[in-house]
Amino acid sequence: LITSFAVVSDIHVETNNPKVYEKLSDVLYGIKAGEDISTVVYTGDNVMNGQVLEDVFFYTAVASMKPAENNIVVAGNHDFGNGDGDYEQLRKKYIFDNNFYLNNKIDREYYYKVIDGCYMIVLASEHGSPDNFSISQDQLDWLEGVLKQAQAEDAPIFVLAHFPVYTIKDHDYRTLAQLLAKYD
Repeated sequence: LITSFAVVSDIHVETNNPKVYEKLSDVLYGIKAGEDISTVVYTGDNVMNGQVLEDVFFYTAVASMKPAENNIVVAGNHDFGNGDGDYEQLRKKYIFDNNFYLNNKIDREYYYKVIDGCYMIVLASEHGSPDNFSISQDQLDWLEGVLKQAQAEDAPIFVLAHFPVYTIKDHDYRTLAQLLAKYD
């Protein structure tokens, strides 16, 4: 076994819904009770509205329960306000929360970490749209560079995103699909 990770998606922590906190706690404790799980990947919509208090509840739960040594948080449309609010402000808050609570040491919404020799690559939408995955040419170029680096090291690669590939709005979705297909 090279690595083992759990994936959690669409938690939608909301300040006025205490049942969600109970479910989140159950999920985190369940993962923590598992054997050999080195990483938990949260693939977006971790909170409902991108509000500060929702983020505090989510990140505090993850940081205090520490279900795995590594916690990778992918931003979803709800994490960035689901089309409401200032995207740039929400993006900065996402980066801050990852660094402050989880010590992920990221400087932008898309990033990668090498865990157990595996490249865990996080893609992120670069607009606050509730329906589309907005990916810039800069992010695609960055992704290709990381994929080349991982392939040169013959490392396993996992590409993580909240949105399905076919929802990309800035490029034909085949652009990303073809880029991914170039690498093993």
